[in-house]
Amino acid sequence: MSRFLFRSFLFFTMPVLWALYLFLVDPYNYFDHGINIISQETKDETAGELNLFIRTSLVYNNNPSSFLLVGDSRTRSLPISQINTYTDDRYVSLAIPAMKLNEVIDLIYFAHSKKPLKHVITGFNFTMFNKYAYANRVGKMKNIIQNPLLYIYNRPIAKASFYAVRGELTGEPVVREKLTREQAWEKIMREKPKHWYGRYEYSQELEDKIAELGRFMERNNIKWTVVVVPHYKGFRDHLQEYNRQEDEKRFLAFLSTLNADVVDYDFDNELTNHESNFDDPVHYNHEMGKKIIDEIWTKEFTIGRSLAMTSETKTPAP
Repeated sequence: MSRFLFRSFLFFTMPVLWALYLFLVDPYNYFDHGINIISQETKDETAGELNLFIRTSLVYNNNPSSFLLVGDSRTRSLPISQINTYTDDRYVSLAIPAMKLNEVIDLIYFAHSKKPLKHVITGFNFTMFNKYAYANRVGKMKNIIQNPLLYIYNRPIAKASFYAVRGELTGEPVVREKLTREQAWEKIMREKPKHWYGRYEYSQELEDKIAELGRFMERNNIKWTVVVVPHYKGFRDHLQEYNRQEDEKRFLAFLSTLNADVVDYDFDNELTNHESNFDDPVHYNHEMGKKIIDEIWTKEFTIGRSLAMTSETKTPAP
C-alpha cells in the first residue's frame, strides 16, 4: 500500500514540479515573468543557439512592433542599427536562418495579428521560390504560444532548459561547429548550388501567396519594401549550369508587378563581383548590408536597381 501511495505521489507531483522548474528557468522567456534565475546572456548563448526560430519568435511575441524586417539569414545581414540612423521607429528583426518563403509569409501575418504593421522589409531571392522548399515552424510556434502546456511539456524546450542551467552553473555556452571563412566558402560553393539550383521547380503556389500578401499589404495600408538579396557572382554563375535563367526572369518579372518598393541586388554589380564584399558566397558582409539600407532609405541607387515602386514613392514630397 505504501509503495502504491508513493508512486501515486510521484505520478501527480512530478508534472507539477517540472512545470515549476520550466516556469523558473524559462529558456525562451515564454512567460516573461521577470524572475531571472538564469541570466539573459546565458539564455542567449545556450537555449538561443539551440533554436533561433523559437527564441526570435517568442521575443517578438512579448514585444511586438509595427516595423518589421523579415526573411532568412541573407536578410539577417541587413543591420537594424543602420536603419536606426534614419528613423526613430523601432524596427524588429524576424530574419531567421533557414527560413522558407511560406514561413516568411506566415510570420508577417502573425506579426500583424500581434500589432498592426506599418512598414515591412522582406528579403527575397530567386532560390526561395522553390516548390521543394517548405517548413511549418510558424504553425507549431503559434500552437505553443496559445497553449503553455505545449511549451512546458516539450522535449526540445526541456533540452534547452538543461543547457541554460548548465551554462549558468559552468559558464559553458552551446558551441556550434565553427568553420573558417575559407572552409565555409569551399563548403557552400561545393554543396549549395546543387541544393538550391539543381533540385528546383518554380512554385506558382508561392507566387500566388506573395501576390495575396501584396493585396493584404494594400488593404491594410502597410508600406512594403522588397530587397532581392545578393549572392557572389561566382555562386550566381551556377544558374547557367542548371539552366535556371528563365525561372529567374520569371521571378523578377513577378516582383516588378508588386505594389511595393522592389530593389534588386542579385546581378553583376560592384557588390556581387567582389569576393571581399561577402562573408561567404551567399551572405554579404556588414558593410554591404549598411550600403543596401542606405540606398533603400535615400532612394539613391548606385548598386541596386529598382524593379518597382509604389505610387507613394513615385510621387515627390511637396
